[in-house]
Amino acid sequence: MNKHSRKYLLLACLLTFLSPSLFAQGTAFTYQGALQANGTAAAGSYDLAFTLYDAPTNGMVLAGPVTNAAVDVSHGWFTTLVDFGGAGAGASNWLEIAVSTNGANAFTTLIPRQPITPVPGALYALAASNVLGTVSVGQLTGTIASTNLSGILAAAQLPAGILTNGASGVTLAGALAGSFNGNGGALTNVAGTLVWQSVTGTNQQAQSNNGYLANNTAVVTITLPASPSVGDVVRVSGIGAGGWLIAQNAGQTVLRTVVYTNWSQLTNWNQTGAPDGAWSSIAASSDGTKLAAAANGGIYTSADAGTSWTRTSAPGTNWNAIASSADGTKLAAVVAGGGIYTSANAGSNWTPTSAPSEAWKSIAASSDGSRLAAVYDGGIFSAANYGSIWVQPIAPGEAWVSIAASADGTKLAAVVSGGGIYTSINAGSVWTLTTAPGTNWNAIAASADGTKLAAVVAGGGIYTSTNAGSTWSVSSAPSEIWVSIAASADGTELAAVANGGGIYTSTNAGSTWTATSAPGEGWSSIASSADGAKLAAVVYGGGIYTAQINNATSTTPGPAGYLTGAQNSAVELQYIGNNQWLPLSYPNFLKKSKKANKSEFV
Repeated sequence: MNKHSRKYLLLACLLTFLSPSLFAQGTAFTYQGALQANGTAAAGSYDLAFTLYDAPTNGMVLAGPVTNAAVDVSHGWFTTLVDFGGAGAGASNWLEIAVSTNGANAFTTLIPRQPITPVPGALYALAASNVLGTVSVGQLTGTIASTNLSGILAAAQLPAGILTNGASGVTLAGALAGSFNGNGGALTNVAGTLVWQSVTGTNQQAQSNNGYLANNTAVVTITLPASPSVGDVVRVSGIGAGGWLIAQNAGQTVLRTVVYTNWSQLTNWNQTGAPDGAWSSIAASSDGTKLAAAANGGIYTSADAGTSWTRTSAPGTNWNAIASSADGTKLAAVVAGGGIYTSANAGSNWTPTSAPSEAWKSIAASSDGSRLAAVYDGGIFSAANYGSIWVQPIAPGEAWVSIAASADGTKLAAVVSGGGIYTSINAGSVWTLTTAPGTNWNAIAASADGTKLAAVVAGGGIYTSTNAGSTWSVSSAPSEIWVSIAASADGTELAAVANGGGIYTSTNAGSTWTATSAPGEGWSSIASSADGAKLAAVVYGGGIYTAQINNATSTTPGPAGYLTGAQNSAVELQYIGNNQWLPLSYPNFLKKSKKANKSEFV
């Protein structure tokens, strides 16, 4: 056949087939047509391909192509069975036919497409696979297997009382049996359950029995539920650098016997009975009750948090710095232009060590007092046996001015005047220059684990690090002639003094700073208890001042009261009725302070 000039005449008849056993209509139909090749009636075997479309031209394929091979054509006529599996049933469609000489696989599409229209028919079935209309219950007998049911049953067609997914306003009563799957992420106000939510913004309304991860570089404010039920719990954890603040609603308070330090309006900032002197350094035990202060002329100690002072037997020389063990019994002090002395009985007796005579600037001690490290303008020395034997590790010859140590004495940090900040993780054997800028560093402090560091600049700001000195951030503290800084054991409570200025404190690891009401003096050194609740500071050419603690039983009621926590701190609060929340757990303690006429717990 010439595929470019084929003409055809199609005579079609659609015949439905009934299954003898089911009396149901089949999907195949018989197609009859006439085929001409080059203007004459075709004869022989031809392959015919049938495709069903929804339009006479273009359109969408509904089924096919279905290829019938070796269809016999006699005197131009052929008859063949076509089965599209029921596609297009009940609608008008168009049949496209392609023809090829048997086995040649070179099909020529015949045009135009042939219309196929629906043909009405009467059927009778002993069993029906599809039923339209309403079937009454009386017409149904026996059991219908679930495999014989298909399709979607609308919720409106279900009897009342059947619970479906997506239902709202449902009240369940009685005991529920069986298994329930899922994580309960959409459940709220359910006693005994708690779902954690990450808060990346700066404000969040808390729901009962939920936990919140404060994850922002700024402070995240989380407001307590306004109408909680007794026993409800709220948890907050700070994973962002900004920490968190828990705000209260009208009448609400958080109960706890907590330590109270009124820094911004410090009525208990008192000058002690210590004599005026050229005080250069002060150290404190972990509970803040034992103090030791060094001056040009002698060393004084106090066993009652600074109420009374006693001059020790230390020689009257130019003492420059002093350090204390956690229990306050072991002391070590350095002389500017002399040696290093130690005491094993809280300053009653002093022993000169084997350390060389140098212009010593600073000294640090481990919590047990066994490990010591001291710096001078030119080098660093360390001792691992309460100062009996001193060694000079490999450290650059810099103008060292201050050194700090972790509780175990293995992690050290030292600053250089006009240089950088160095750290050591092996008790001073090896030193590494950090990324801190080169500037006029004057003092440094460390947390008990050595991960949190804070350093001050003479004529600059205050810098902090939360990763043992790997990276540093400049804080919001003002530019002052900072001379000394102290840290609590966890590194969240900081206090710094400025020469000729005041005393500033931070309760969130240096993120924000508050000027205290301490007088403007020639401050030279400051010390802190392990919990940050007791401070003691000395004046060069003046006296010794301390800040003591009072007790408080709750936050300030209502919106004026709040809780704050730094990064990596957490708190769990439980509602106990009468607008009162009770802390169930928290790291270390909660401390209340006054800031901008508000109550703050940290």
